[in-house]
Amino acid sequence: MDMRDREKQPETAADRSISALFERYSQDAFRVANAILQRDEDAEDVVQDLFVGILERHLPTVRDLPSEEDVRGYLLTAAHNLALNAFSRRERMGLVQAEEATELKSLEASDRF
Repeated sequence: MDMRDREKQPETAADRSISALFERYSQDAFRVANAILQRDEDAEDVVQDLFVGILERHLPTVRDLPSEEDVRGYLLTAAHNLALNAFSRRERMGLVQAEEATELKSLEASDRF
């Protein structure tokens, strides 16, 4: 199904849930990702990947979390891990400077969210 077909479909409960999650947590997820990646475009990609992944695979898991704090922790941990993966890909491609790698190690040592 392409985007045009998706736009014609009526909104489902999952769509409403993911919209609410996005509205509530996307800025925090962006800040977590951007602290690691130091590039707005890459952090935006991480946030997009996070919420697409939740919609496609993990929405039941998120819905079953018992508290708002657990949902926030789950989403921000996922954003953190996705950002680390993106950073590692950039590093393998030779797109990361030595100073950035050192900063990332110090960020990993401190739990910033």
